[in-house]
Formats: sequence, C-alpha cells, structure tokens
Amino acid sequence: MSPKKDPSHSVETHASESSSVEVRVVDTSNDTLGEEVGLVGEQVSEVATENASEQGKGSQAQGSKKDDGQKKKPSALDERLMLRERLLEQAPPVHRMRNEVESVLISKKNHLESNIRSLRRGKEYDLLSQAVSELRKVVHQIQLAAHASYEVLKEIWLRVVHKFA
Repeated sequence: MSPKKDPSHSVETHASESSSVEVRVVDTSNDTLGEEVGLVGEQVSEVATENASEQGKGSQAQGSKKDDGQKKKPSALDERLMLRERLLEQAPPVHRMRNEVESVLISKKNHLESNIRSLRRGKEYDLLSQAVSELRKVVHQIQLAAHASYEVLKEIWLRVVHKFA
C-alpha cells in the first residue's frame, strides 16, 4: 500500500481493497488557488453524492417499510367498510332495529339522569351542565329513532348499537 505520486499533476492515489482515495496537493504559490479549491469542492460533493446513493440503497428498505405502513391504513379502512356492509346486509327487521336503538339510548338516558341527580347535590355546576347537555342530545336521538325512515334508522343503528361513526 505505497502511495503513488505523480509529480506532473500533483495527485496522490492510495489504493485499498475496499475503495480508492485520491488526494490532490495544491500549490499555494499559483494564482489558480481559487480554481483548485473549486475543484476540490466539486470532488467532495461528488464523493458525498456517491456515498449518499450507496447509503440510499439501505435507506430505501426503511422507506419501503413506511410505505407498507401507509398501505395498511387503506386496507384497515377497506375492512371497516366491508364490516359495515356486512352489518347492513344482516340488519334485523325495522321493529327489532328500532327496539335495539331505543334500548341503548334509554339506558344512556337513565345513566345520565342518575348522574344529574348526584351532581345536583354538589357544587360542580360545569359537570351538571355537561350532563344536562348530553341528556338533551340522547333525548333528541330517541326522537329521531322514533320517527326515522328505514334508511335513516340503519345509519342510527350502526352509530348507536355498533359504534360506527
């Protein structure tokens, strides 16, 4: 591994088994110092881009893992849509669907009413206000379920009974 020196071009080359390194000796007595520095800068950027492209091969494998993760999201969405379609296909008759929705909403209403009774005794007025607001929403949903058409009732059934938003 002896360095070879070329006196006419002032370039030293070190050869090794894995890669070769080229070192340029700059003569400072010359006015072409700016040109030489520019050449060295270009060589450094070339080496940097070569190394980046070699390392990029390894980082592409990591990037493809991220792409796989992004591909999983639409598949989960597709699975959710397929489950929704299956539930709609296996939907019970209108009267059973309406009873299921009302039973879930009435149990929520009873729970909220008991919370309101206990919050009235205390001085937590903000929690009482939130509970009353939720009770109004539940009562409104019960009214919608009572007067809804079959198509609207299916959406309410999915949202209330099966927790599909």
